[in-house]
Amino acid sequence: PSAGVLEIIISHEGRQNSATESMHRDLANVWRAVDTDAAVRAVAAEMAALVRAHPRAVLGLASGDTPLGVYRELARLHREEALDFSGVHTFNLDEYSGIAVDDPRSFHSAMRTHLFDIVGLPPSRTHFPDEWATGDEFEQAIHSAGGIDYQLLGIGRNGHIGFNEPGSPITSRTRRVALTAVTREDAARTFGGVDRVPTHAVTMGVATIREARRVRV
Repeated sequence: PSAGVLEIIISHEGRQNSATESMHRDLANVWRAVDTDAAVRAVAAEMAALVRAHPRAVLGLASGDTPLGVYRELARLHREEALDFSGVHTFNLDEYSGIAVDDPRSFHSAMRTHLFDIVGLPPSRTHFPDEWATGDEFEQAIHSAGGIDYQLLGIGRNGHIGFNEPGSPITSRTRRVALTAVTREDAARTFGGVDRVPTHAVTMGVATIREARRVRV
């Protein structure tokens, strides 16, 4: 990335092959974890260290299944080691279009359930791209907060990050996008059928993600 440090964590349980890993080594720092639990603990420890050193840190967060272990570990650190999130701002990568924030299938709801309510982060300090009239306003909010210090990413089955589907321009910014058939199929269980999955979403752009000071995949 042009502004931050991209680091890829691979656990021995993962399916990354040596050829792909070699390619990634030319583009980013790659750290091989013993297993998924070790990767989760390492990422959560980094985020906790950042928050302790910079109580007003700005975190970029992902939704979906991939980061849930990290959120559980952050919740444990809050509960058992008094990790204080009261000064933190968060910016989530994405949200489905046309879904209410209190819908249990929304990323708003998932983040409140798995992290925000547990660590005491109020809505005024948690931000999603669908809350703004335009993508430019969301980008400005990130800028006004000082930029993202630490961006956590997952990778979809077809390689998407956020809802930047394959082929998204590297210069892309926050915008409304159409979801691919693969992405909608993967969400079908949550929505009770692929026909009930929204066809569009709002996502942080690739260029926006790349501007974070540190990116963890």
